[in-house]
Amino acid sequence: MSTIRESRQISIERKIIRIGDLHRLAAVVKAEYGSLNQEQYSTVSFLVRCADNSSFESEEIEIFEAGSFLAKKRVISASMSFHRYSDNSYIDIELNHGNYRRNAITVRGSDSTWVNGITGRLSDIVESFDPQSGFATDYPRLLNVILALGYGSAFIWILKAIPLSPPREIPEWARIIREAPLLRALFRYLSGILVGIFPSLLTMWKLSELWPTIEIQIGPEHLLLEKSRRRWLAVVFTACVLPLLLSVIYDIIKGIWI
Repeated sequence: MSTIRESRQISIERKIIRIGDLHRLAAVVKAEYGSLNQEQYSTVSFLVRCADNSSFESEEIEIFEAGSFLAKKRVISASMSFHRYSDNSYIDIELNHGNYRRNAITVRGSDSTWVNGITGRLSDIVESFDPQSGFATDYPRLLNVILALGYGSAFIWILKAIPLSPPREIPEWARIIREAPLLRALFRYLSGILVGIFPSLLTMWKLSELWPTIEIQIGPEHLLLEKSRRRWLAVVFTACVLPLLLSVIYDIIKGIWI
């Protein structure tokens, strides 16, 4: 009679991972390895890759302790594996810094109780990770509109600075818009959004790199590039984007009440 093996997978996304989080995952894997007797052949491995092209592998979870040498490295990936060969059961954990790469936990075995038990324990740990949260990730559509408005408004202001001959005849619809302050403001900002949508999409693509799907925050503070760049982005937003939003609000209020 053939053996039926069950496999469960936990997808991991929009999480910030620190060294303590890796230590808790590794503790579950190591505990399972340590619970077996010597007659049950099995292997366990913890592998870390760093930004300086170095890598480290160990069978002990001390590699993920807070005071380990990893505190001086910028970690870009971590993997953990446990394999029990007697029934071909295994635990596989793969975590990669950035976007577009596999980040998941896979548990497989012929004992459904064991598979679901391990999956539940690891899932609880993953749920406790800090979420990758920010304005760009929480409100991408709104930010896209704001950026498009900013780019488009800047382009329109540049056009206004260029001396051009006014048209001899103004269409009726343009005259109506010009004589209604609220319609004039709405038309200007909608035009700005249409003009600025393409550079806005490019900016959003670059911003996604500052809030990666998985951000491994292990290493010296100055090597955590995304974290440092987000601080500068906050300054730019406060200095440039916020005044634009206040200008939009002022124009709308002016069009309604004045």
